[in-house]
Amino acid sequence: MKLPPFLLGATLLFWGWQTGFWIIAIPLAIIYESSRYINWRWNLATADFRSTSHICTVLLVGVLIYLLVSDRSLQLIFSFFQWLPVICSPLVIAQAYSTSDRVDLHALLVFKEQANQKQLFPLDLTYPYFALCILAASAANVRDLFFYAGAVFLIGHVLITIRSKRFSVLVFISLLILATALGAAGHIGLHRGQIALQQNTARFFYRFYRPQTDPNQITTAIGDIGSVKQSNKIVLRLKPASGQIAPTLIRQATYNKYSSGFWGATKAEFVPIKAGNNNTWILENGYPEKREVTISENLDEGRGLLKLPQGSFRVNKLPVEKVEQNQYGTVQAIAEPSFLSYQIQYNPQLSFASPPTAEDLQIPKLEQSAIARIINELELASKSPQEILSTVNRFFSTEFSYSLKLARQRRDRTPLSAFLLRHRSGHCEYFATATTLLLRGVGIPTRYTVGYSVHELSRLERQYVVRARHAHAWTQVYINGKWQAFDTTPASWIAIEDNAASNWQHFQDLTSLIGFQFSQLLAIVKNIEIRRLWWLIFPLGFILVRFSRQRQKRRLTALRIKQNAVEYNIGADSEIYLIERELNKLGLAREQAETWQNWLKRLQNASDNSAIFDGLYAIVKLHYRYRFDPHGIGVREREQLRSACRAWLEQYQSTLNSDR
Repeated sequence: MKLPPFLLGATLLFWGWQTGFWIIAIPLAIIYESSRYINWRWNLATADFRSTSHICTVLLVGVLIYLLVSDRSLQLIFSFFQWLPVICSPLVIAQAYSTSDRVDLHALLVFKEQANQKQLFPLDLTYPYFALCILAASAANVRDLFFYAGAVFLIGHVLITIRSKRFSVLVFISLLILATALGAAGHIGLHRGQIALQQNTARFFYRFYRPQTDPNQITTAIGDIGSVKQSNKIVLRLKPASGQIAPTLIRQATYNKYSSGFWGATKAEFVPIKAGNNNTWILENGYPEKREVTISENLDEGRGLLKLPQGSFRVNKLPVEKVEQNQYGTVQAIAEPSFLSYQIQYNPQLSFASPPTAEDLQIPKLEQSAIARIINELELASKSPQEILSTVNRFFSTEFSYSLKLARQRRDRTPLSAFLLRHRSGHCEYFATATTLLLRGVGIPTRYTVGYSVHELSRLERQYVVRARHAHAWTQVYINGKWQAFDTTPASWIAIEDNAASNWQHFQDLTSLIGFQFSQLLAIVKNIEIRRLWWLIFPLGFILVRFSRQRQKRRLTALRIKQNAVEYNIGADSEIYLIERELNKLGLAREQAETWQNWLKRLQNASDNSAIFDGLYAIVKLHYRYRFDPHGIGVREREQLRSACRAWLEQYQSTLNSDR
């Protein structure tokens, strides 16, 4: 039993609606449903279907590679299920355009075809593919009851066609409505449970391979023992506007309270940002002097902190549901997990964070002794703010070294005090934390900021790439009425991090670039609104109808020509043409367009022995019936025509011989 007409096409469109893959779902639906109007078919054997299944395998591997490169979270599993209709589409299309409506199960197995192999099981792929489309749509179900209503309609349409004839359609529909109503509550509960489980599980495992930046609190590696190893994975890309330079630091989050290796943000409630037209978000009022940079990254878990340069006041081309900002300038976007490429307008001379508060001058009690000792050593209390900054920067650049190896600490000192007073070696988190607290000790408000350093220009991509190991921390200082970045980490840290890069980095960059370009393409496709595709759908439908009509016209013309040819050949084997050939030899040829009756009359008038032509009238009459009568003549009459013609020829030959 086959699926009802157009149901599989409708299911493909339903899958495209749920996943956002309209640009793929519409052509697949058109190609499959067009098989009902296109008459030509391929005579595909089991080996041909096996070759088609190999194409599906290639698509499967390609999708897995793309997903592994672009998204290494648990969202990958749901994304993979969403791609299943695309992966399996070649087999279903091949079945639709083949002479057989079944596919031997051997074609779907990895085993080679054996000689004299019996057919394993003829399978109609439309029902499994229908279920696969519903499953793929469910993997992207974010529309509450809309998915449930659509799935019920499609599945109910299938069930009503295969229902037992003992039950009327009305009874079946009533039972289906009852089952739908009873299942609605369970559907909502399971959907909410799925979302909660997905978010909590993803958040739990996400920390094992990629540290998560929390806008309210962040854990540093201060006090840890061993070696800090960062990944070479490219986490974002930057492309400044033509003729402009890229920002050196990209801020992600800012904090103001330190305690035992933790930085937190007090009163960091987020406030919604005003949205403009065309996916524009206004952080602050615009300024005439500005720079522009495009940042591309993946938004994980449906909520992520945007990476912004100093003085960012406007974000363009950011297709998210909501953008929020706290008083420290940290900005987060809320949307479905996806690839983002947004444009930022900024002025590095500006700062829009809130004015300093009492928390921006606090120093933990355990760190006050070491901070006071360094202040006295550098005589900072008697210097101006600019002199203090110069002295502190020189102090860290000359007296300290950058290292990824973390030493064991003495129990009588905190890790930060040991860094300042004893080993004076550490990574950026040590330098940023020590600088932040040291400047607070002389009355300069400061905050701790995390983000990324931008310094690697990729020749392969011709834009800046930022890796996980480029994660950085620095200090925000409040000088001359505005916040500004102050980074005391020795510049050698970049070279040290680069020397620790993997030998496989170039290969990883190449695969990352492929995934990046593929993500760009999918983002463009996903952002195309369906109403913009109607201009393409209608011409395609018109072309399809026109093609079908032309094909039907050509088929009818060919059939008519064939029928005419058959009709023309009827009677061509009549023996009367033997008589005509003999008369032609004697110079008594029939003129063009001259009928047999007129020809016979002319021969009688010109011949001395006209009686011999009298017998031809009966032969011509029988020949006409054989040649033009739609019902033709019977076997007996056909034999009569053959005998009469031979008899006349014999008589005519005898007459000619006697005349000689």
